[in-house]
Amino acid sequence: MVFRLFMECKMSINNKHIDTILNAVDEDSLAIFVGAGVSKSSENEIIKLPSWGDLIEELKTELNIDYEVDYLKVAQLYFLEFGEHLYYKKIKSFFPSDIPPSKIHKLIFEVNPHVVITTNWDCILESVIRDNAYIYGLVASDKDLMKSSLDKKLIKMHGDFSNHNIVFKEDDYINYEFNFPLVSNYIKSILSTHTVLFLGYSYNDFDIKQIIKWTQNHSNVRPPMFLVVFKADPAQSKYLLSHGITTIVLDDKSAVDHFNNYYTSQLYNFLLLIKNKNISNVSPNNIIKQVHNRLLPLNTLEGILAEQVIKSLTNCGLIYTNTDGKPRAFLYFYNKEVTIDFNESLRSIYSQFVMVVKNNDEKENKSITNKLEPIFNILKKADISGIIIDEKKENAVVFSEGNDSELSNIHFDFNYEKEFDYTRKGRSSINLTYDRIDPYVFYQNGHNELAYMASEDLISYDLKLKNYASLLLTLFNQNVILHQLKYGFSTNDKYNEIESNNILEIFEGFPRKIRRSVSMVLELVNFNYLFNFNYTIDSLLVKAKDRKNSNSLFSWDSEEFKPEFLHMNLVNFVMKNGFLIDVYKEFRYAINKFIQIIITKQKKEDRITLKKEELFSCIKYIEIKKLREYFKNIRNRSYLSLDVCDDDARWLVDRVFINLTESYITDNKFYSKSDDYIVKLLFLISNSNEIENHKSIVYDMVIKLLSHNANSIQLIEAIDDFITLGFNRLLLEYNKDFVEKVVILIVAKLAEGRINGSERIAFITKGVQNIFLVAKELKITYKDKDMAKALVMQLSNMKDDDKARSVETIIYELHLIANAPVKNILVEYVKSIPLSKLNPNKKLRLGLFLMASGIAPADSSLAKDAENSMGQFSKYKYSTEALAYEDVLRFLVEKKGMKDYLPALSKIESITKKFEIS
Repeated sequence: MVFRLFMECKMSINNKHIDTILNAVDEDSLAIFVGAGVSKSSENEIIKLPSWGDLIEELKTELNIDYEVDYLKVAQLYFLEFGEHLYYKKIKSFFPSDIPPSKIHKLIFEVNPHVVITTNWDCILESVIRDNAYIYGLVASDKDLMKSSLDKKLIKMHGDFSNHNIVFKEDDYINYEFNFPLVSNYIKSILSTHTVLFLGYSYNDFDIKQIIKWTQNHSNVRPPMFLVVFKADPAQSKYLLSHGITTIVLDDKSAVDHFNNYYTSQLYNFLLLIKNKNISNVSPNNIIKQVHNRLLPLNTLEGILAEQVIKSLTNCGLIYTNTDGKPRAFLYFYNKEVTIDFNESLRSIYSQFVMVVKNNDEKENKSITNKLEPIFNILKKADISGIIIDEKKENAVVFSEGNDSELSNIHFDFNYEKEFDYTRKGRSSINLTYDRIDPYVFYQNGHNELAYMASEDLISYDLKLKNYASLLLTLFNQNVILHQLKYGFSTNDKYNEIESNNILEIFEGFPRKIRRSVSMVLELVNFNYLFNFNYTIDSLLVKAKDRKNSNSLFSWDSEEFKPEFLHMNLVNFVMKNGFLIDVYKEFRYAINKFIQIIITKQKKEDRITLKKEELFSCIKYIEIKKLREYFKNIRNRSYLSLDVCDDDARWLVDRVFINLTESYITDNKFYSKSDDYIVKLLFLISNSNEIENHKSIVYDMVIKLLSHNANSIQLIEAIDDFITLGFNRLLLEYNKDFVEKVVILIVAKLAEGRINGSERIAFITKGVQNIFLVAKELKITYKDKDMAKALVMQLSNMKDDDKARSVETIIYELHLIANAPVKNILVEYVKSIPLSKLNPNKKLRLGLFLMASGIAPADSSLAKDAENSMGQFSKYKYSTEALAYEDVLRFLVEKKGMKDYLPALSKIESITKKFEIS
């Protein structure tokens, strides 16, 4: 139809020129200059527009001169003779304000140039933009350019009547760069970066000469320029070609006449040829190539954000689903949807691309399959599962799932402690010493200088191969590493004089096409993306809470599975690229909100399901306090049960837990990140089904951790919680053998003195009472007299106050499960503590505790001291010690029936009530 019509046209146009223009359209780098000849296409029986010659002749008549041939001088003479007011009034009279646009004006924008630059003063092009809602910013002055935020622009380089700044007379041209400094520089930058198409100009047009003058001082290596004319003039064409302008002659006598004017019809046919060659049926190979070219700059990344794909392609979106228990997103190319990036020609390309994908037989058509594979691989890097192939969005071509590389799994497996292996040189990239993830791994291990060296190597490699997307990430990583080298605990003076990378300045030096493709990477490294992203997440959290509180039996939300996918995609992007943005609070805020959303959506049940990436985030990014809060089951004050699929459970236990345990044990630092990770990992496992398997390696790893001689307080507390939470879930079905091993190990470590200062606080000062209470419930009996004797011998070496404290912790705890011979050993130890050497308060506390625990018999002799002592807490707004006294006194009165202590209980209760009020 339309396409066939123009295939029949016989314009003598070099197809290579058309292809150059089409490539510029595809790369968003086509600039169309619009001259007076285009405005004349709007003429009708009523409205006639003057050519430049017509206008000058009119001015010459009023000046009563006929000898002057310099058009600019004639305009200058008229201005000098009649003054500015009459000068403007005269010129404006030739241009009605209501000139209707022609089909050519609309077609110019349908070709989809990046910028339209006109030397015309009329408002025809503005009206086309307004009437058709084209997204172009209007610039008619330097002030307009400063305010313009839209990427695509209509530049009225010669001003207009509304701004009272038209360029016509001699002075205007001479002083142009003074009067329009920003606009002139902008146009010069367009000339050096864009393919240029001149429409409505003649061979001798003064504006063409001005362009030639501007380009003379620049490099000859620049994008091509084309001048569309209607008559061949070999001499003029040769002259223009010597200045970089190629002429395209429209001289097809048989072309369809859409207008009364021959030249206008020729121009219309030419523009329609460009438009339809851009959107008509072209070969599948070319269709695939156009799609691939838009995605290619992202391929240097190991992981890609799905939104980067959407921004690179434009005119498409994602459909979120959940299949096989995994969040998925499918790429959907827009058809009739109204969007701000609407591009009819591009949508036609995508429509044909979808048909190629839909109809391709992988076995029968290996050529097409091989060309599609690079596109599919890029989409898979973005976690996109397939491409929707019907308008109802019910069917899709699904990609095969590939396995992650060994190196990319290092992050997810917390396998950070591996020594750098120089045999890896060249494994993933030619002549590259370091892998992409090495700076990240080195930084995690505290090897900051090695991390900096690795980033230097990667930056050089990316610059050499023009890997722009990955370069931005590595530059950011190097800035993070450099900051740590300058201001961290172990500073190094040799880095003090090194300046951070100016990433924005480097980005501005990228080719324009590349800047479009990797702009989102820039937004990531300057945090703009995360700021906007966090706003989106907050909105999703509100929706999740509303959905949870809704009583509706049925609800549909197209974004229901969006949070799970966005979280998975973001974590994969950061981890697979080794992107150190995860050290910043803005990133952790986003992850916290994601996990909160994912758990909130499931809180109507007593169980929740988390997948690999979500479990990973819980361990790496969520604070244990927050994690407990998210897992809280409000209905019964317990924790939600965690369901994990078999594959993820094996990853969690067989890889993550083992790697973290090995890292923790071999790390000689006072503080290790593995410590935090293990605490959260134990919490997750304790709420999962993994604890039901008594032969699980989890129990062996806990024993291995506990056997370590340099444990932190929080790790001991985490093991205590692990056992407590597990028992609360399984009760008497809990792993008795494991608990017994833990008890024996704790006593042995204390008895043999195999503890550090932190463990001393954990076992003796704070205590691990819950572990021994669980042991008691499981009917475990401690019988090792020799070890009990060794224990009390070790404790006997402590100060008297510490001895008294040990009675409330390890002695009492062991007494709960000891057989008679061991209990006797413990009681003898208690009796050996010289109470007279303790201060009255500690003496009272120990005496009450011994009675409450059953180690000592009931004795009312401390009742009066207890009553008098409680008054000391009245001056405090809050006291944990006062609450502890309240608990033990209540136990003595209510459980032991020791009414003599009732006055003391009443007194402390009156004090603690004020705590509650305050």
